[in-house]
Amino acid sequence: MRDYIGWMEAGGFDGIEAEDLTPQVTATWRYFSDYADRWMTKVFLRLSNERTRRCVETFGAVRRAYAEGALAYGMFTAVKPPQWRASEKIEVHAREVAAVF
Repeated sequence: MRDYIGWMEAGGFDGIEAEDLTPQVTATWRYFSDYADRWMTKVFLRLSNERTRRCVETFGAVRRAYAEGALAYGMFTAVKPPQWRASEKIEVHAREVAAVF
């Protein structure tokens, strides 16, 4: 997550806040992985298309990646400072409207 914060700072964002949601997300992938291992799911997958089978086959790998720290899930908020003052923005907009007519 530090990388993303650094990229946001380099992009000129202010007020950057980051929250690590990995603990909440890992429970979801644990559930998905366990569900994929059920005999009933395996029967269903035999009847499914290849795209669905490949997707479900990745659940265990994603679960391991979260458990080992290779993946993390975060939520970011930030503010991009305005490039010009509000009065300049209105002035530019007024010129654009005038050009249309």
